[in-house]
Amino acid sequence: MFKTMITGRRRPAQTLVAHRRHMKDVHAPLVLDYRNHDPEYAPLRYVQNHVFDGCFAAGAPAQNPLALHRDFLTEIYFRDGQTAKESRQRPYYFAQLQDDEDNMVDQTSVVGLTAIEEQIFTSEQAADCRTKIFILMRQPESVAAEHFHAVLEEQINSVMAGATQHMRNRVMTGPVNRVDAFWVADDAQAYALVEAIQQHILIPMTNDHLITQNDAMVLLAHEYVLYPGVTNETGE
Repeated sequence: MFKTMITGRRRPAQTLVAHRRHMKDVHAPLVLDYRNHDPEYAPLRYVQNHVFDGCFAAGAPAQNPLALHRDFLTEIYFRDGQTAKESRQRPYYFAQLQDDEDNMVDQTSVVGLTAIEEQIFTSEQAADCRTKIFILMRQPESVAAEHFHAVLEEQINSVMAGATQHMRNRVMTGPVNRVDAFWVADDAQAYALVEAIQQHILIPMTNDHLITQNDAMVLLAHEYVLYPGVTNETGE
């Protein structure tokens, strides 16, 4: 399923509590009202992820977006890439959404990704889980894509014991190559999974020169499915 992923930091001089309140209670209703004004270009599904911890990459944030910690990661689903692009060029977006973004977001920190989401596995427990872990990873140019993804898949399989669901996002545009999302029962499980990710994915792949310390970021977040919309790949 096609989606855009937007991640960034809150605006300067804003507390995290105020940022989250504005995102969820002010901005989200404006996004949802898009369907009443221009349904053809409105999101098919809308999810906010409020980041509460994470591990950022090495390097200078000005040159490496993975080196700057994030406060949010929003997932917005559309029929296709053209609809996603045009949704940000419609009158409703300019009139209601664009200016409000500055009330909660430091625009200089924003990274936008377009991706195809694939469900790798899920379980009955997943429906009740709202704590997520995201791995944002970049494939170095010196590493063959097929080998990179094959090793990463194998390493991910070794840490899945605590996860109730896994979604893989193949990034089409943006500064990373893929984003893997995992759902767990609670924050304690999230920290345990992050420790496993570090020990069994990030450190071994760095030691084997498949990534550098500049190429991966891990985010822990609480998920808010503000418009559940559709969940299949046809947009129905």
